Amino acid sequence: MISILFGGWSGAASLILLTVLLLLLIGLVFVHSAADNMASSFPGPYTQSQLKKVILGLVTMLGISCLSPRTIERSAPFFFGATVSLLVGLLLYKLAVGGVVRWIRLPGFQFQPSEMVKISTVLMMATLLRGGLRQSRWKHVLSILGCAAIPFLLIVAQPDVGTAMILVPTVIAMVWVGQLSKRRLSLLALCTLFLAGGAWYSPLVKPYHKERILSYAGFEDVEQVDQVLVSFVHTNEEQPDDGAKSNNDQENGEEKNSDTEVKEEKEVLSAEEKIQIERIKKFLGLSEVKSIRLGSYQIDQSIIALASGGPTGKGLHMGRHHDLGYLPEDHNDFIFAVIGEEWGLQGTLLVLSIFLLLGFTLLGLAWSTRDHFGRLVVVGIATLLTTQSLVNMAVVVELLPVTGLTLPFISYGGTSIVVSLWGVGAVLSIARHPMVVTHPDGLKKGSSPVRSRLFR
Repeated sequence: MISILFGGWSGAASLILLTVLLLLLIGLVFVHSAADNMASSFPGPYTQSQLKKVILGLVTMLGISCLSPRTIERSAPFFFGATVSLLVGLLLYKLAVGGVVRWIRLPGFQFQPSEMVKISTVLMMATLLRGGLRQSRWKHVLSILGCAAIPFLLIVAQPDVGTAMILVPTVIAMVWVGQLSKRRLSLLALCTLFLAGGAWYSPLVKPYHKERILSYAGFEDVEQVDQVLVSFVHTNEEQPDDGAKSNNDQENGEEKNSDTEVKEEKEVLSAEEKIQIERIKKFLGLSEVKSIRLGSYQIDQSIIALASGGPTGKGLHMGRHHDLGYLPEDHNDFIFAVIGEEWGLQGTLLVLSIFLLLGFTLLGLAWSTRDHFGRLVVVGIATLLTTQSLVNMAVVVELLPVTGLTLPFISYGGTSIVVSLWGVGAVLSIARHPMVVTHPDGLKKGSSPVRSRLFR
């Protein structure tokens, strides 16, 4: 019993555990700063709630890390089926009552199945991709595509496009590491691009999703996109010849009318040019922050909070912008802006460095893992956590549209914290139970598709 609990913590496992604990500690500090009253002692009500979820997540994480990878692999289909069944139940309830349905509420607690299905999809994809090149037949490819598409479509139907989009890079990374044939990979890539292009005009993409994307691109509405395109074509096709017009006006003696027409025409062209210039300036980050932009209130307030922090920040619990209520969801989706306001640029770089350290540690573990299932699980969890953290930070600094994704281990939330720690527990299980092999490639007997490693 003691060896199960305390054995295998050397190397990558200890570094992964330390980075996760550090992120959890930062999350508790800033949840208290963002959500609890400054006059209340630590921990406040929100922090106490977050602390209970962190303890629950850590206990389950340690429990999962004590399991062998083979046990996790055998339970992956049951876990995937259970989470997909929960999503199907939510979809049926949504069709019956209408509205947005993302949570299952029970007496005493509530949870979000879409967070759970992210981990179950990683485990199921690792189970399906375990065979590598030997599973490049079409029935295997279709099963892999179905495993990725079913949870994606069920999450989008809730609707929760931000959570669903996180599955895309995760699945792509796992398929790439899974060593499918190049022909199958190319076909899967073409199908993905085709579906992504048609999704814009489908009922799955709601009007407020389009509003966020267009606001990020510098447009106010869909009609403005068409107007800019038409004006761009019109400007290229109809270039005025000022010299010829001036000569004709002088010959006809209509200098006054000609000046008026040229002035009006220049005003029209300058308005079109301003739109194009403003788009370029916005892309380069040179445009001014307007007081009101359609669908961009959260982003504007986030930028103001980050800018007011400066290089060193205002100090812990001294962030006035979010304390006065100007920044919505400051304890959840936009907690990174609170870190920037109170700890400044140095604080945001510290958090970014910790996430990058965690990501590179996980990738290093994947490189050294001999078991193909374990390698796929580690790559999937690493891509999932790293992508979600980078997307959250990019949204806060207006590099991406608002997605509603939390910052892993830091943002307030029960399901996100606990499920993320479940994923870390699966990774720790692989790190603590290395595969003992006699074959140099660490796979089954016979020929192995992994022959070109630089280090063994």
